[in-house]
Amino acid sequence: MAEREVIEMRNFPDELLLRLLSSLDPLERLKCSLVCRRWLQLLPAFSWLEDVQVVIRGADLNQAVGVLRRTQRQYKHLSIIEANLDRIDPEFWANIGRYLRDLELIRCTWTPMAFYTIILQCPKLEFLMFSNPDSSDAKTIGNASLFELPDTVSLEALRVAFSGIKHVSPKAKMSTRTLERLLDAMPNLESISAGCYDGKPRRNPPFLLEQEWNSDMSFLDLLSDDHVTSIADKAPERLRDLRLGWGGRLTRKAFEALSTMSNLRLLDIFRPRNLNNDYFAQILLNCTKLEHLSLRSAGLYSGPSFKHLPKLKELRRLSLFCFKMGEEHLPHLANLPTLQHLQLNSCDFGNDFDTFLGISRLPKLRSFELTMSLINPDWFVTVADEFRTLVELCIKDVDVFTNVTVSKIISLECLRSLILWGPAEDMDSSQESGSPDRETVKLSLSPEVELNEPHVQEGQLSFLDLNRCRKIRNSGLVELLRGEPQLQIIRILNCSLITNHCLEELKTLCPLLERLTVEPFADEKIEEFAQLRPLVEVRGSS
Repeated sequence: MAEREVIEMRNFPDELLLRLLSSLDPLERLKCSLVCRRWLQLLPAFSWLEDVQVVIRGADLNQAVGVLRRTQRQYKHLSIIEANLDRIDPEFWANIGRYLRDLELIRCTWTPMAFYTIILQCPKLEFLMFSNPDSSDAKTIGNASLFELPDTVSLEALRVAFSGIKHVSPKAKMSTRTLERLLDAMPNLESISAGCYDGKPRRNPPFLLEQEWNSDMSFLDLLSDDHVTSIADKAPERLRDLRLGWGGRLTRKAFEALSTMSNLRLLDIFRPRNLNNDYFAQILLNCTKLEHLSLRSAGLYSGPSFKHLPKLKELRRLSLFCFKMGEEHLPHLANLPTLQHLQLNSCDFGNDFDTFLGISRLPKLRSFELTMSLINPDWFVTVADEFRTLVELCIKDVDVFTNVTVSKIISLECLRSLILWGPAEDMDSSQESGSPDRETVKLSLSPEVELNEPHVQEGQLSFLDLNRCRKIRNSGLVELLRGEPQLQIIRILNCSLITNHCLEELKTLCPLLERLTVEPFADEKIEEFAQLRPLVEVRGSS
């Protein structure tokens, strides 16, 4: 048999190397430039770094502007933080602005004319985020100065500057008049994000991580009823995404205006405390094209309005605060066949096992988060292997993880991220609903259960976070670690039955492990593990 010819990478032609490098993430591409002199020579082509975000802080403004003025590279993304924009030479914007697609002006100062001039120099701009220094913090928002557009500039001239913008994220207080002028100047606007999350598309973000970005509690109180009404009046047809941030001041006028925006694909409001059943039903009935609906924290809406959820035939993401939902309305949650991401807070399932089972069998569900909710922990033992399509699973404030569930979790071929947190304090057994099955009782009574059955299947988990899981034992956790060789990040905190034995076993498991957080474990054992696995970042109780 003829030997195969081995072609070394150093012999690749430039064209092939460029194609390989172009397929990499920008950060990985930059790392490659540090590995090989030839790669470094290939990378500086003008357009190569256009997808790398440049960040300039006020203290480095003069030096950074000088460097960027001399470069011929094309950058698409620029963030400037805590700087006086009036000090920047207009030639800088003429040079770098012509390529920009994405501009963030964070806690900066400027005059209205300077702001307008900057945008005018960015003809390809599609995403704009701006915040005044005193209006980007919820604590100082009440005293924030108003964002203004220059009065001397006509609407036609404003449209020349803002016409390409599709996504705007204003983190500044403004009058209704200014907002209306801004909306009029953006005929192609598709998205408004007034909350702390800017709504910018991320590079393949995990949904649950995206919810962490969304769940920042310092939401900005920027929009009033009049602002929302202006948005509905000025952009009812073209607007697709609307993130309103903190909605505590919104009342009937705003909610009725929202219900007229029938083309909305995304609606996100934090703490809409005046949203009652009538307003919520009106939104669900009229905004039937919604693909992403997020109403986080308490409102006045309750169970009866939830019956309209199945009318959202294209719904893919749903995040709800369900405190007043009622058990009789729970089945609507299992009747959403298009749903891919579900986040439920304060949901009392009572005795409705069928709905929990139905959720686990939603055909397209990719991520599921259940927080501060009441379910029978034994249900998870029964349905754990039903979450066959899940990539991310997060259950907090219920202790559902036992030795019995380990093999079922390993069998979930799509699962990449698992977060299981027990309740903050031990619950008396009389407070837990349902009765544990025989196998669970046996596990909890025996001093240790050895699970010797060999694994045929391996899981695909890369992230594991266990906190206050008081039922899982060493043998169960070791079985999980053996069955999940792809793990890269592991956090094990406050699991009372887990001992240093697991750390001993982990020395030879999970070869891809990058980060390990364990406590309370013996510090000397953690130190010993760190010496044996020097490439793993290890954090303990100290």
